[in-house]
Amino acid sequence: MTQELLNPEERSALKSLYTTPDVVVAVFPSVSQLDKEQQAAFFNKLTQWGVHFQRELTSLLRLPCTFLPPQQMIVSQSQRWRGDEEIFHAVYGPHKGQTLSLALPRPFAAALCERLFGSPISLQADRALMASERSLLRELVAEWLVQLSTAFNVMTLRLSNKDETESEENDLNTLWMRVECPIRCGTIEAGLFISLSVDSVRDLLGLTYKQTKTKIARQELMERLGDVPLDLHAVLGETEFSLDALASLRIGDVITLDRHAEDLVDLKLDQGVLLRARAGLAGQNVVLEIVSGPKEKGNG
Repeated sequence: MTQELLNPEERSALKSLYTTPDVVVAVFPSVSQLDKEQQAAFFNKLTQWGVHFQRELTSLLRLPCTFLPPQQMIVSQSQRWRGDEEIFHAVYGPHKGQTLSLALPRPFAAALCERLFGSPISLQADRALMASERSLLRELVAEWLVQLSTAFNVMTLRLSNKDETESEENDLNTLWMRVECPIRCGTIEAGLFISLSVDSVRDLLGLTYKQTKTKIARQELMERLGDVPLDLHAVLGETEFSLDALASLRIGDVITLDRHAEDLVDLKLDQGVLLRARAGLAGQNVVLEIVSGPKEKGNG
């Protein structure tokens, strides 16, 4: 029978020393995600487009329409379409994968069509659109895409058949973003949903960069990481203590380090020696003169 070194009470007391209720989960963005500035820039472009969108829709429907601030709904590894939406796919640019999709809830799409055909606008139960209604919607969406192209200053987005984008939609390696653009027309409110890959968002913002299998150039690395703050530690020397000796230290005690006064100082980054330096004084401040890198001769 194995003898326990600690009883349950002692084990609980020890564990409490290393437990805190304020646990923060760290989230590390991958290269396929957008940072806050990119998201803000993308939503700003959508809002610019919304100004023209609501003006055109107000004129067509002959009632006040409002384009509300866009909201990011979901980021996922695949496109997930709802069963009650009318979906229109668009492509742009010469490269494969430059795709974007617009979706309208079918009751709202039907209400728009009925209004354009002269009926009062009101949300009805979900129903299949007639061929004439879908044709009318395609004309509207085509014009919306032209305005969206202008807002992002890209080649004109054009409507396509679903087959042209089906392979991209099912690509499990693609990170998709679905954005809701709430719309209020008269007394009814619904949403226009825009789905596109995160890489396409960057492309629309002019931020796309090529990823290669070769090593990243030093200049490119510095451009991406140059403003990241780092902690650099100067280590004058080290020594070892027993727990009893450490607990008995008092003010005035002298600690002897493992280095001589003329030895170089290690400059450490994340526990690794980055550079070596010579210590000196400049007035009342300690200064360091960089002498060599960690792998050069004469480091001591």
